[in-house]
Amino acid sequence: MSFKQVQTLSFCATVLISLATSTKAFAAISCPEKGWTAGLYEHGVLFFDGRSGIDQDIINEVRKRTGCKIYSSLMPRARIWHDLEQGDLDLSVSGIKTTERLGFAWFIPYMRMKNMVLLAPEVPLSVKRPEDFIQRPYLVFGAVRSFKHGDINDQVLERLAQHNRVQYYPDSRTLFKALKQQRVHGIFAQAPVYRHLLPELRLSSKLRILDWASEEAGVEHGLVLAKANFNEQQAQEWYQLILEIKQDGTLLNIFSTYLPKEEALALMP
Repeated sequence: MSFKQVQTLSFCATVLISLATSTKAFAAISCPEKGWTAGLYEHGVLFFDGRSGIDQDIINEVRKRTGCKIYSSLMPRARIWHDLEQGDLDLSVSGIKTTERLGFAWFIPYMRMKNMVLLAPEVPLSVKRPEDFIQRPYLVFGAVRSFKHGDINDQVLERLAQHNRVQYYPDSRTLFKALKQQRVHGIFAQAPVYRHLLPELRLSSKLRILDWASEEAGVEHGLVLAKANFNEQQAQEWYQLILEIKQDGTLLNIFSTYLPKEEALALMP
C-alpha cells in the first residue's frame, strides 16, 4: 500500500470517528413528536426584526444538529418567565439565572454580557470615571428602571438618583433616543444592544464607550429550559450540545456575524 493510500485511509477514519462522535452526542437529545415551543424577545442584535439575531441563530443551530422541531415566537419578557414557570413554554434564550428562577428552570449559559457606559459627545473628555461624572452636577444619566447593570454600575446609578440626576425610560430604544436628543448625557448598555441601535438611530460617531466596572465579569446568559418539561438528565444533554457548539467554533462564528471580533470574543462564556 502506498503512502498516499495510507494517508487517504487515515483521513477517512478520522472523519468517520468525528461523525460517529458527533452523531452520538446529538442523538442523546430525543425529539418529542409535538416539538418544542421557544420564546424570544427583542434585544439589540440578540433578536430583531422578528426573525434575525444571535439567539435566533442558536435556535436554528439546535434545530439543525438535533433534527427536532422548535416553534419560536416573539414574546414579552414577563410573559416568557410566566409561561416557563407554568410549563406552558418549553424554553427561552439569553436568560439570567436567579434564585427564584432556579425553582422552575434549568440554565445553560452560552454568553457573558456586561454593561458599558455610553457618554454623549458634549460630555467633557476629562470625564473618564464614575467620580468624574458624579462631580459635575449638570450631567444627567438615563436608565431603564427594571434593568440591572452589575453591582458597580448600579451603585453609580443609586448615587446619582439620590440627587435626582437619573431619568428613567420604558425601554432601550427610548433610552437611546434620549441620549441622541441630549436629554441625558450617559447611559449603560451591552454591546449587542448598542451595536444595533447606534447605527439604526444614527447617534453621533463621537459618542464614547467606556468600562466603568472593569473589575467585574459579565453576567452569564443562556438557554432556559422549563423544569416542568425537562428533567435533569435532559438538561445535561442540552448542556453537552451547547458545549459542542461552543467548542467547535460555531458559537464564536455566530457572535462574529453581528459584532466586531473583540466584542464577539468578550461574549464567550
